[in-house]
Amino acid sequence: WIPGVLSGVDAWDAHLVIRALGQAFLIAGLTIPFDVRDLKIDPAAMKTVPQRIGKSKASVVALVFLCFGAVLFLIAGNSTAPLVALACAVPCVIYGRSMREEWLYSLLLDGCLIVQGLVIYFFS
Repeated sequence: WIPGVLSGVDAWDAHLVIRALGQAFLIAGLTIPFDVRDLKIDPAAMKTVPQRIGKSKASVVALVFLCFGAVLFLIAGNSTAPLVALACAVPCVIYGRSMREEWLYSLLLDGCLIVQGLVIYFFS
């Protein structure tokens, strides 16, 4: 949203708002698996999504957020980069439900955001 506004697009332009919401859902969907990973070390006072609803339901919420993001990007159009990132993220979240290896989080889930930037850089 901020880059769009800084480039002169109206802050309440429907296309820009839809893309910003899609990006927010993408980020939220990528963040929840980290909360699942940290469930044993996070203090109970943090009240993260997995602490409130459990690991399995939190993973489902992450997948739903990613799907909402994908729908919003499809509505917005011209969204190849975030859709590629989402396509990378969904299997990682599904795989992360049973696997808690650090490489899954550090390389794959964090890498989904890097993939988005690389697609924009090399294919735009």
